[in-house]
Amino acid sequence: MTRRFDRIFAFRPVDTLFFRSGRPFNQSDPGAAEAESLFPPNPPTLVGAARNALAQALEGPRGGRWSETTAGLLNGGHLRFGAPFLVLNGERLYPAPAALLRLEDEKLARARPGEMIETDLGPTCLPEVPEKSKMLTDAWLTAGGMTRFLAGQVPAEGDLRLTACLWKSEPRIGIGRDVATRRVEEGALYAPVHIRPAEGLEICVRVQATDPRVAERLAGLDGLPGTVALGGEHRAAGLRDLAPDRIIEATEPPGAGAVVVATGPVIAKPALLTPGGPLGRSGGRIRMVCARKPGMIGGWDDQGRRPHPMRPVLTAGTTWFLDGATGTPGPLGPRHRWGFGDCLSGILHDDKAS
Repeated sequence: MTRRFDRIFAFRPVDTLFFRSGRPFNQSDPGAAEAESLFPPNPPTLVGAARNALAQALEGPRGGRWSETTAGLLNGGHLRFGAPFLVLNGERLYPAPAALLRLEDEKLARARPGEMIETDLGPTCLPEVPEKSKMLTDAWLTAGGMTRFLAGQVPAEGDLRLTACLWKSEPRIGIGRDVATRRVEEGALYAPVHIRPAEGLEICVRVQATDPRVAERLAGLDGLPGTVALGGEHRAAGLRDLAPDRIIEATEPPGAGAVVVATGPVIAKPALLTPGGPLGRSGGRIRMVCARKPGMIGGWDDQGRRPHPMRPVLTAGTTWFLDGATGTPGPLGPRHRWGFGDCLSGILHDDKAS
């Protein structure tokens, strides 16, 4: 019987971390004065770290390129990676849905689709929100809180984990050196802002082998390296692999409608924001979308030794309200094998009944 390979790789930082955004980080660029770190990192960062860990487990520590055998196992679409997520002391956390609001008295509420009106986007629904409420942008939900949201309820205050308690920003000063002379270059002073995660915080990614032969090979590995390089400046992080338990699965909507929450970034396409258009394989039509400010993602092409082109993404927590959904939407947008487009679905909430 062929064995499966379905694991969660958990990276626990040893010290601070630094994950660059797509903006330039050159001395001549104003961003060098204070280059802030992304957190959690974008999917390609963890995909690269996970694949390098697997390569080390297959070949042992080595520099340079992988062997053709290892490259054949880890390339070619044989693996699927989930969106990065956070675990705090064994408890999985989910990005707060963009439809979740904080009221003036600190209680929580949900946005709901309003009546259909004519806008510059065409006929669409704008959100109805309580007075003096604001989008919740500084918190994460526990599994219980996300389950309640997908069930059409409002999470409790105890379901929140504030971002300020999960990590802190830590400014650093760096210098540029000439590799040949090992002397400091004139004017090469940088000020990156690192991330210091809280004690017990891990950055995780789900890794699945979709080819039975690759699954059989990877399942027989003796073990992963205990420490790996993660993010910019090759910062160290401990690594362990876990069984994929406590994963909330998408629920089948009853057919009247659904609410869908992105649990990771989604590569932006006009169809994902078009009122009345379909969303994935759900069979539903978009009634309303709640989204935060879009992000931009780039990356580095190791083979071509050049940066990838920048592309816009809808950030984790983007929430869709659908009419007539009969199934789960599945991954949204392109590159879903590389950690983009993961989502959860639940029932369409009717505030009038609460």
